[in-house]
Amino acid sequence: MSVYMEPLIDELIKAWEEGVWTYDRATKTNFRMYVWYHYSLHDLPAYGIFCGWCTHGKFPCPTCKATLQFIWLRKGGKYSSFDKHRQFLPADHPFRRDIKNFTKGVVVTQSAPQMLTGAVLHAQIDALQVNDAGGFVGYGEEHSWTQISGLWRLPYINDLLLPHNIDVMHTEKNWGEALFGTVMDIPDKTKDNVKARVDLATLCDRPRYEMKTPRPGRQWRKTPADFVLTRPQKKEALEWIQKLQFPDGYAANLRRGVNLTTMRINGLKSHDYHIWIERLLPVMVRGYLPDNIWRVLAELSNFFRQLCAKELSRAVISDMEKVAPVLLCKLEKIFPPAFFNPMQHLLLHLPYEARMGGLCSTVGAIQLRDVRRSFERNAKINVKLKLLLQSHIFWRRCQTSQPNTMVTIFPACIIHPLVTMLAIMNRVSASSEDNLEVQVMRGTRP
Repeated sequence: MSVYMEPLIDELIKAWEEGVWTYDRATKTNFRMYVWYHYSLHDLPAYGIFCGWCTHGKFPCPTCKATLQFIWLRKGGKYSSFDKHRQFLPADHPFRRDIKNFTKGVVVTQSAPQMLTGAVLHAQIDALQVNDAGGFVGYGEEHSWTQISGLWRLPYINDLLLPHNIDVMHTEKNWGEALFGTVMDIPDKTKDNVKARVDLATLCDRPRYEMKTPRPGRQWRKTPADFVLTRPQKKEALEWIQKLQFPDGYAANLRRGVNLTTMRINGLKSHDYHIWIERLLPVMVRGYLPDNIWRVLAELSNFFRQLCAKELSRAVISDMEKVAPVLLCKLEKIFPPAFFNPMQHLLLHLPYEARMGGLCSTVGAIQLRDVRRSFERNAKINVKLKLLLQSHIFWRRCQTSQPNTMVTIFPACIIHPLVTMLAIMNRVSASSEDNLEVQVMRGTRP
């Protein structure tokens, strides 16, 4: 990807240092337009490819980098973020001294790792040494850098507080899949399988969920967990979903995918999990699960609902940054270590990104997807008509902050004086998983 990005990086550098003469249709005058890279938007795998950090292994978090090392589950055969969030709690929080519900016998005293600045990351990039076998020296042991992104050539990259954004839509989808599969005890989707129980007995002090070695010729049997619905309860929940009716355009018809034979819902998409985890989850499991478990799941649902709200205050975001590690620790007390993949850990960083990057409904892939669909549905194939319609949509969203300064945010596919418009638009139409954004400014640079 870095090779394909090099022409765009060259154009961004030129547009930042020299600017591009652009015609202002409103005032019918020309002005010099300066463009800079604002941030990128990805799901976790694309995040790692774009920034050059491997999201697998023991350093899978692209935000914490090597300051947070995940644990290896021997039976599960994967890395887990279990019991890695107590260090983000206040120093006097009782969860830090809990030696039973987390890793048994472990008291957490270290503080949370500091946020890595652009200058620190740039210094790490400059210090990388290529080894003879390919890759960088220390990969997998000291760091997880796989490549040097061309974005580091930008002269202002060290000053960007949020160069990359985690897509909330994909985070909700992964959380929803894990919760639905575990609560409904779907055989190939649950995180509470036999291997998870064996790892749970090794790490935690939860004798009720421990599995004893079966006799020769016998199979492993799990003790029913408190967070799993029984078969009659699952049937009642699915029959309730079959009767749900939503406003037109609010959600998909979930009842079409309900299968009472296999006790699952087939064909759920990202937006379906978005609706389920924010609106349906607390109602679906209330009365079936113990009250202490239901309250934690309701807190998780409310967390995502606040995060994806149309309006957010600074006070709410500040509270959510404090609530996130506590909520993760509460979930760690309920679910086994195998439940906590790297995607579950990203919940910790979402409030900070909302505070720095803006509303999730504004920077998320959902809005960009809907805008693209709207103009492609109404405009003809002619590229000029698409450009005029896009210009009209984003022109009305511009905000004037100074007398001669206009600031607005455009997807990179709209800035066609800098890149090949037709190729970029076709590429975005084919795959809109990653949405680059650049900031456009009329007048002088800040």
